[in-house]
Amino acid sequence: RSLPGYDYKEFAGDQAALVRGVALYHLKLFEAPIRLTRRLWLPAAAPALAFSVQSGWTGVSGPAAAAAIAMLVGRASNTGTDSTVAATLPGPSGRARTSVALGLRFFGGAMGVNVARALDGSEPWRLRMTFGQFF
Repeated sequence: RSLPGYDYKEFAGDQAALVRGVALYHLKLFEAPIRLTRRLWLPAAAPALAFSVQSGWTGVSGPAAAAAIAMLVGRASNTGTDSTVAATLPGPSGRARTSVALGLRFFGGAMGVNVARALDGSEPWRLRMTFGQFF
């Protein structure tokens, strides 16, 4: 989730670092709350253009952590018969991985729709819906 251009739980390790930057540009549209009844209001939609950059790293500190990851990989690979299962199992990132996301945020940034891409190779853009604040 924190690196939106990558699959969920793509990396594993007992050490991690994450750096994230976000820029929002409020569009000055739909800034008034939405009245449903006399006493019930919804917050203003208040759309904003959003751009974010995320960079993360995971590592393994020693033999015990490597053994724990190997056990996780072993259990997951025993549950499937396809040889492609092993290629999708989590492991250390090996180096910092970076992704970018562009999209629209609503309700003060609490909900959004964006496209995200990993910058490591020729990964495709992925459409995502997000709920919750950035930080």
